[in-house]
Amino acid sequence: MLGTKTYRFVFQWLLLLMTISYLGADDSQSRDFFAFRETQRQVQTALQNAMASTVGVGDSGSGVIVSPNGLVLTAAHVSGAPNRNITCRLPNGKRVRAKTLGSFDYMDAGMVQLSGEGPWPFSPVGTRRFNAAGDW
Repeated sequence: MLGTKTYRFVFQWLLLLMTISYLGADDSQSRDFFAFRETQRQVQTALQNAMASTVGVGDSGSGVIVSPNGLVLTAAHVSGAPNRNITCRLPNGKRVRAKTLGSFDYMDAGMVQLSGEGPWPFSPVGTRRFNAAGDW
């Protein structure tokens, strides 16, 4: 039969192991928290940049400014035929004249050029070479 000293010894070791385990988990949780906060900061920054470069195109479409000189990527069914004069709406409500440049119907992609002075807030277009599924 085990004595009181043995139980005390086993209890102390279990307590020590649980404490170490708890401290390790706590450290992991705080690392996870700070990683989450950093990810949240990056998402907020990306969101602000994306919102600043989003425009309304024509009456019911939307697009994204993809260059500082005001090139807008939109859908082909939004831009329509080339050389049409249209109006784009900026996030601040300002209306800007623009001209449709053309479209690629198969991919439903169209381009529009904003008129007026730049540089415009823009979101650069990524390339498949650098982007993987799940990237943002």
